[in-house]
Amino acid sequence: YIRGVGTNLNFPGSDPSVATFVDGVYYSNTRGVLSDLIGIERVEVLKGPQGTLYGRNAAGGVISVITRKPDNEVNGRFNIEYGSDQRRRFGGGISGPLVDDSLYASFSLSTTERDGHTKNVYQSPTSQECFCDANNPPSKFNGEDSMAYRGALRYTPSDDLEINFAIDYSRDDAIILPKTMYSTTEGANLEGFVWGPQGVATVIADDFEVSSNMAHQFNHMEQSGFSARVDYAISEKLSLISISA
Repeated sequence: YIRGVGTNLNFPGSDPSVATFVDGVYYSNTRGVLSDLIGIERVEVLKGPQGTLYGRNAAGGVISVITRKPDNEVNGRFNIEYGSDQRRRFGGGISGPLVDDSLYASFSLSTTERDGHTKNVYQSPTSQECFCDANNPPSKFNGEDSMAYRGALRYTPSDDLEINFAIDYSRDDAIILPKTMYSTTEGANLEGFVWGPQGVATVIADDFEVSSNMAHQFNHMEQSGFSARVDYAISEKLSLISISA
């Protein structure tokens, strides 16, 4: 939401009223923005409406992500993180010239893994931390397993012409937490539930425990794409931009 204008629709075929663009390419599904963003130069948040430049889907505004363009300077950035619940994250990127003053390239990669930090007190004989068997409830929720990479080529044959080509891929596998039941009118702060034959709620006091015998509690999201952008300066005051994706 930007200035109170937005929508919580995130199913396939829905268009959010706050549009997200990566290097001018429209991401039509809100879930598609949840992957790791790597190799970023800046993020612009523009109040709406932005229909003239960004189209009818930008009534509430625009979140514009600009990636870092490779140039003549060779540079790299790497980081390693380790945290609680066996959280491991690695990220890195490198960019530089392939041909001085005309052809440049960059590549960046990010991976994240973490064990689930919310225990499922409902245990079945086949419960597992991963969703190796989707037909049984997992023993833990809120784990992470994601990977993303992005590669880019930049070609500047003259001062008036610039061509940028990029490919990207991301995958996110997670064991999601079931919706938690809260109540101010019945019971005393119901903080967890178990779906029995009658759907009877069970009170759990620990914020990091839940009781659920529901199977298929996992999330898998995978996306890939490519884009090509051509910038051509017709004159000092007029330029032509073409974006294909």
